[in-house]
Amino acid sequence: MARLGAGSGAGAETSAGAGIFSRASRQQYAAIVRMRFDMLGHSVRTSRGAFDLVSQVVSWGVFALWGLGLATGFGFGAYFAVQRHHASLLVLLLWAALMIWQVVPVLAVSFRDSVDLSSLLRFPIGFGAYSLLFLIFGLLDVATILGTAALAGLAVGAGVADAGMLAWLLPALALFGIFNLLLTRAVFAWIDRWLAKRRSREILGVCFFLLILGFQLMNPALHGGGHAQAAWLGAHTQVLMAADRWLPPGLVASAGQGGAALGISLAGLLLYAVAAGSLLGLRLGKQYRGESLSEAPARAASSSKAQEGRAWLDVSGLVTGPVGAIFVKEARYLMRAYQLIYSLVAPLILVVIFSARHSRPGAPAVPAEYVIPMGAAYAFLGMTRMLYNSLGTDGPGLAFYFTSPVPLRTVMLGKNLFHLTLLLVELVAVWSVAALRVGWHDPQMLVLTLCALVFAIPAEFTAGNILSIQSPYAMNFSKLGRPQGAGANSLMSLLVQVVVAGLGAAVFYGAYHLGNLWLAAPAFLVLGVIAAVAYWRVLGNVEMLARRRIEPLLQDLAKTVS
Repeated sequence: MARLGAGSGAGAETSAGAGIFSRASRQQYAAIVRMRFDMLGHSVRTSRGAFDLVSQVVSWGVFALWGLGLATGFGFGAYFAVQRHHASLLVLLLWAALMIWQVVPVLAVSFRDSVDLSSLLRFPIGFGAYSLLFLIFGLLDVATILGTAALAGLAVGAGVADAGMLAWLLPALALFGIFNLLLTRAVFAWIDRWLAKRRSREILGVCFFLLILGFQLMNPALHGGGHAQAAWLGAHTQVLMAADRWLPPGLVASAGQGGAALGISLAGLLLYAVAAGSLLGLRLGKQYRGESLSEAPARAASSSKAQEGRAWLDVSGLVTGPVGAIFVKEARYLMRAYQLIYSLVAPLILVVIFSARHSRPGAPAVPAEYVIPMGAAYAFLGMTRMLYNSLGTDGPGLAFYFTSPVPLRTVMLGKNLFHLTLLLVELVAVWSVAALRVGWHDPQMLVLTLCALVFAIPAEFTAGNILSIQSPYAMNFSKLGRPQGAGANSLMSLLVQVVVAGLGAAVFYGAYHLGNLWLAAPAFLVLGVIAAVAYWRVLGNVEMLARRRIEPLLQDLAKTVS
């Protein structure tokens, strides 16, 4: 890291004011590249680092397939639009590219690796170089990969249909892509700023829920109401088309008129890019000047509030003592983490969507009897980040568990009890929504699903406790991105869930093949007993497992999101 100073003495003192392509800046870029490669080389020496690298390779493979699919779809769409002279379809494709670039990263935030470059400000790095590095790291973001693939496919498809239009389409798309890149980086930079404070984090969390809920429910609302929605869309189409002429997608499409329209469109896109860049520069400028986003120490709780908290602990009855204290602590952590709350709300939204499709005549429907097992599976998916990384919310505070008289077994028991309560509440909510939307189901499927849960719950909790010790990562809810080390944990938790679901499906298939689904019930109960014994043995040995790797465990959870 010392090389980032690009020299010593007077050279180091003047490097902060050097240009972004000066000799000192080029040395800093080379030092950062070497540092990233050294970090990668050191990380793969551990089993966890190797798993994390594998998860990143898998993620990049998935993104590459998505990008290839988007490029192909946008290419055929642009070819059809140019061949048939459908200007409105070309505008629609451009709007789709903008939505992919701006909305998909928020919806798939768990796939986004967060890189914090603010640590570089300890070195004499110039503002221009810092801003350039911020944009370069943005080129590796999911949004940029998918958005660039979509625009590239659009350009190829339109060029095949009419090669002459590439003369105006390529510069317009280039400015459109630069605008999207700057806007995406600005949005995430400002969101990270707002997430740094608890109050703004809570407000932003509510807005985030409403946004996600609106997108999830938009399709059923527009297609389930018949003539009322069609009349509303028809009445506002002209207004939307008039406003679209001055928005970035409309400017790109209107550039094809040539002449003065081309100049106006390129100038408008340039102004949009400058505005997005100014918004980003304002945020980066505050970071460069040393803005601190740490929260001030919280005020000591009053005696009445402390008594109120103890009363809550005593009234609960089932969660008293150390187990109850852990239960309450986890509940308070959850109320401050909108990402975890959204993961719990998501299954309810999916059930509403599936049931809405079921209620529309002639539409593909999910059979009503399968909503219960699907809801149970989605409930487990919503619990993944908490269940398989139960120590992640403690962060550096994990050290207190090793110095307190309370054994770690009791701590994990309290966390598991809280997770079990959440899971049961989630299941009741999912099944209640399903019953209200599509009616009551076959009692046989309900009983078999409950028997499957007797096996799935202890099996998932056993694997969750092991991964929470072997592959934890520190959760930072003031950053919109995936913390360092989350890749290996996510990959292993996904494999465990696939194995558990596969065993459940195999039992169901075997019982169905034998002609009697009720045979699945005793099979699940036998598997449940085995899983319960395994859970109890792992719970009894968590203290030994944790103390064997206490140093890497504390190091992993003491990391900030980088």
